[in-house]
Amino acid sequence: MRYIAELVWNPAAILFNPELQFTMIDEETAAASVSDASAELSFDKSNDITRIFSPNRARTVGKNSIPTPWEGKFFEYTQVGPHRIPKHGEVAGLLEEGIFDYWHGEIIEIKPVEI
Repeated sequence: MRYIAELVWNPAAILFNPELQFTMIDEETAAASVSDASAELSFDKSNDITRIFSPNRARTVGKNSIPTPWEGKFFEYTQVGPHRIPKHGEVAGLLEEGIFDYWHGEIIEIKPVEI
């Protein structure tokens, strides 16, 4: 699941992973799956990923793993070499008692790696 959640930071992984499968849900949403994990990716008019959602991402509560709705939101895309990546992101668990924001990040420097 984490692999799918972090595709926004490594667009080449979308292009070059033959095990990653996509199924279109509608004009703005696709389901991405790899191994036993899947999530919905939402795209804007520029085809940038704006949201990744899973209805059942594992969350540890005590000694138990509980499937919990989860989302990542991504903003302000910038060009890095041949790819676009978001400069801002935030991640939250969508708990019954409310949204639990547990990560907000901002890319402050990007150095493309040449292969």
